[in-house]
Amino acid sequence: MLLRISILLLYITLASARKVLYGWNIGWMNANPDGRRERPVMAVNGQWPPPIIRATVGDDLLVTVHNNPPNETTSLHFHGLHQEGSNQMDGPPHVVACPVPIGTSYTYRFRVKEAGTFWWHWHSNGQYMDGLRGALVISDPRSPYQDKCDSELVMSLSDWYHDLQAQLAACYLSPDCNPSGAEPVSYSALVNDNSDTSLRVRPGETYFVHVINMAAFAQMYINFEDHNVTIIEVDGVYTQPRTVSSLYVATGRRYGVLLTAKPDPNKNYAIPVAMDVDAFDNVPNYLRPNTTATLMYDTSKPVPREITVPFFDVIDDITLEPWDRQVALQQPKTRIELNLELFPAFGQNRAGFNGVSYLSPLVPTLYTVVSAPIPLLSDTRIYGDYTNAFVIDYGDVVEITIHNTDDGQHPLHIHGHQVQLISRVLGLFNNGLSHAGQTPIRRDTWTLAGQGTTVIRFVADNPGVWHFHCHMEWHLAAGLAITLVEAPKLIQAKQKEIDANMESICQSQGIVTTGNAAGNAKDWLNLVGQRSNP
Repeated sequence: MLLRISILLLYITLASARKVLYGWNIGWMNANPDGRRERPVMAVNGQWPPPIIRATVGDDLLVTVHNNPPNETTSLHFHGLHQEGSNQMDGPPHVVACPVPIGTSYTYRFRVKEAGTFWWHWHSNGQYMDGLRGALVISDPRSPYQDKCDSELVMSLSDWYHDLQAQLAACYLSPDCNPSGAEPVSYSALVNDNSDTSLRVRPGETYFVHVINMAAFAQMYINFEDHNVTIIEVDGVYTQPRTVSSLYVATGRRYGVLLTAKPDPNKNYAIPVAMDVDAFDNVPNYLRPNTTATLMYDTSKPVPREITVPFFDVIDDITLEPWDRQVALQQPKTRIELNLELFPAFGQNRAGFNGVSYLSPLVPTLYTVVSAPIPLLSDTRIYGDYTNAFVIDYGDVVEITIHNTDDGQHPLHIHGHQVQLISRVLGLFNNGLSHAGQTPIRRDTWTLAGQGTTVIRFVADNPGVWHFHCHMEWHLAAGLAITLVEAPKLIQAKQKEIDANMESICQSQGIVTTGNAAGNAKDWLNLVGQRSNP
C-alpha cells in the first residue's frame, strides 16, 4: 500500500545494493511561482515544486507512483539515465510501456549506474510543463572531483506558462488557431520554480552546482556576478575542467560546475538568468524573459536587484573534453541520415524526420520486439509506418548525421546513450568544427543549429528500444521523434515477458501487448488498422 506522506525515503542496506525508495501521489494543486497568476499545477504528495531525487551510484532506485488526477494518464522518465538492463523503466508511453491510468499505482525500479546531474519528468502529454519535473542528483564516491567541493547546490532553469499544456498544444498544432506554426511562448523565467530563489553559501567554501534546464521551449543564459565557475561535468560525463563566467543551457541539458565562494564577501551577489529570445519566432509583450536568483552570503544584507550583463561570454560546448579522454569512435558500421523538418500533416502543424511525423503504435514498440518472430525482428515494417524505426545491430559503431532544414535550433535528446559530438557545420557559434580524430565530448542532449548539420557517434552496447527526439516540448508533441530498436534479438532473449504489473496496466486500458504496430500477431506484415492519425 502506498504511504501517503510528503516523501518516503528509506535506505535499506542489503548485500546486493542499497535500496532508495520514494512513494509519490500525483495530483493537482494551485501555485503562482512568478507572482503574476495562480494556475493549476501537477504536484507530488501535495507539494510543489516537487522533490529532488537523490541516490548514489550502485543504488537500487524504486519510485512508486500513484496517479490521482481525474483526467490524466502519466509516465515517468529519468532523463539521462541509460536504463541498462531495465529498458521497460525508461518511461515513454507506447515506446517501452503503457501509460499509468487514473487511480493506478506503478513502481519504477532499476539499478543506478550513472553519476552526475540529471532530472526526472513525466513523458506523457507534456505534463512536465504543468509542473511534474524535478532534479535527479546521483552521487559518486569515486568522482575525480570528490575532494574539490564542500557541498552541493541545485539550480533548475525553466520557462513558466500561465495556461495548461493541453490547451496550448491544441492551438499550436491547429493551423486555424496558429496559421504561422509559431511555438507558444511562456510568461516568465524561473529558477528552482520560483522568481526569487536564493542559494545559501558560506565564505571560502566550494560548491558542486547542478544546473539543469527543465524548460519546455526556452534556452537559457546564466551568469554568476563577480564569480567564475569551473565546468566539471555535462549530462553525466565528467569533463576536463574549464573555467567560465557564463553558461548557455539548452532545454534538457545539464552542467555540473564548481563555484568557490569569496573568502571575505561584502555583499550578496546576483545570478542573472535570461531566455535566448533570439530563438523565438516572436517575443510577446507579456514575456518576462529574465529573472535573478541570489548568491546569498548574509541574509542581513540586501538582496541584489536585477543587473545588466552586457554580453554572456559562453563557451562552445563541442570544445569541451571528457575527463577520460575517450578517443573518437572510428569506422562506423551503421550510418543513419536524418533530415529534420517542420511541415503540415494530418491536418495539423507537424514536425518529423525524413518526412515522417511520429505517431504512437497500438502496441508499445518494446512489446512488439518481445513478441515478434525472430526472423522479422530486424524488419522495420513490423514497427509501423509512423514510428520512424531504425534497427541497430549489437556492438556496431553507429553514426547519425542530422541535417536541419529549419531556421531554428533544436535541442536533440537520445535515450539510453551518451553520444560523441563528432562534427558540426554552421553551429550555434557559426563555425564548422570536427573532432573526428580527437577526444570529443559526450552528451545525451545537444543543440542542432538552424540550417546546420551535426554528426554523432555511439556504440550500440545497450539493447533496448530508445526514443530520439527534440526536447522542445512543442516539437515532440508535433512528432519530431524516431525510434531506435537496438539489438532486438538480444532484447527478446533477455526479456522473456513483460513486467506483470505493467501488463495488467496495459490490459486495463485495452492496450494490446503482442503483435506488430497495428496489433496483428498473425500476419506480422499486415499493418491494416495501425494508428494513422494523431
